[in-house]
Amino acid sequence: MKKDADLKCKDCGGPIKLLFGCCSVSFCCMECSKRFGPGEYVHEIDEATWEKISSRSCDRA
Repeated sequence: MKKDADLKCKDCGGPIKLLFGCCSVSFCCMECSKRFGPGEYVHEIDEATWEKISSRSCDRA
């Protein structure tokens, strides 16, 4: 499994950053700015990243 810093964009190969919104989580390419849902990287996300995602409250708004 890869950390989010090791994930690469499926379109351009740029580095991916994990982003938290009020009600959602996404991965954003730092080069082309395309966003991806966690489902698109489900088999590549490491356990620590899953912990970050699951520990966030979805009803903060």
